[in-house]
Amino acid sequence: VHEVIESLRSPGQQISRIIDVAEIDFDIDLMIPLGLITNELITNSMKYAFQGREEGKLRLSLQPNGREYRLAVSDDGPGFSLEDHATETSFGHHLLQTLSDQLDAKVSIQSGSDGTLYALDFAANQL
Repeated sequence: VHEVIESLRSPGQQISRIIDVAEIDFDIDLMIPLGLITNELITNSMKYAFQGREEGKLRLSLQPNGREYRLAVSDDGPGFSLEDHATETSFGHHLLQTLSDQLDAKVSIQSGSDGTLYALDFAANQL
């Protein structure tokens, strides 16, 4: 998380990080798509939520959620239109969809003037 933020932030830009990740042992076949998804979501926040801003807040959480697990990445940016997102055709959008499908994850997105939240609920035994 730190390396992605540092490589994409503007000089002098302050992005605070709140990281809440449980100690969980996942199989490598699960860790690779989770890592790629996390990288893409953080990159999107850096590109869109914090563009032109001197500071911002990014949250990353990976926690057990009943019988499943939840990966959540959120920011405090201006948000975006969910209608426009539904018709998105970018490589990043396809990457997120493909990797989420690979995990058989349920994806939920909330976006508004107070930020954006991507959450993926998945079962570790799916793979």
